[in-house]
This record gives sequence, C-alpha cells and structure tokens, in this order.
Amino acid sequence: MFRCRSVPSRDSAPKDVGKLTFEVLASRAGSYDLIVEYTDIGLDAVARLTVNSYVVTGSVRPVEIDPALAAQAERGLGIRSSGAHRILAAVANLRAGKNTIEVLGGEYALDIDYLKVTPAR
Repeated sequence: MFRCRSVPSRDSAPKDVGKLTFEVLASRAGSYDLIVEYTDIGLDAVARLTVNSYVVTGSVRPVEIDPALAAQAERGLGIRSSGAHRILAAVANLRAGKNTIEVLGGEYALDIDYLKVTPAR
C-alpha cells in the first residue's frame, strides 16, 4: 500500500524546493529496489532519496522518449526546454511495516512520474 503526500521544503536541505513523501508498508523486512522516474522540467535538477530519514545513494540514467512526446511536454510545461527524463535506481533496506521514502528535488522542481518498490533480486 502506498500513500503519497506533498510536504513543504522547511524540513529539507536549505536548497530543496520540496519533497514528495511516500509511506510504504512492507510485508517483510529486507532489501528492496527503488526506482524513481522523473523529468527535470528544463532546469538542472537531480532527484535524491531518503528511506526512514537515511540518505540512499543510487545511480541516475537518462530515459529515451518519443520525440513527439518530448515536443508535447515542452509545450505543456511552458519552459525553455522539454527537460530530461531520468531514472534514479537505488537499493535500500526496508523494515517490516511502515517505511517513509522521500524523493527530494534539490534547488529546482522535479516532475516525478512514479516510485516503484520491489524486492531486490
């Protein structure tokens, strides 16, 4: 079960515009793959993760999208470029029960498409 809420940046690092908080219930404790797909909306921004208040490091890679969709996004966002679509992948230990996963945006806003949580292989 996932519950998502947006919270103000006052709890974040000084230059975090905001964060997206997910409360995740894990049926068992263990190692989980975390995948966040996002768009930087044309400004240089990189997503970061925390799990239960601990910083989680991962890797970021670009995502190829259809050029027609990119053009549509550029018009819809109304900014100077279409933004880069990226995936942040990390592995984190979750405890059984409630866990809090936060996606931090840094100095500029991000367009978060999804957070995927699956048991690590």
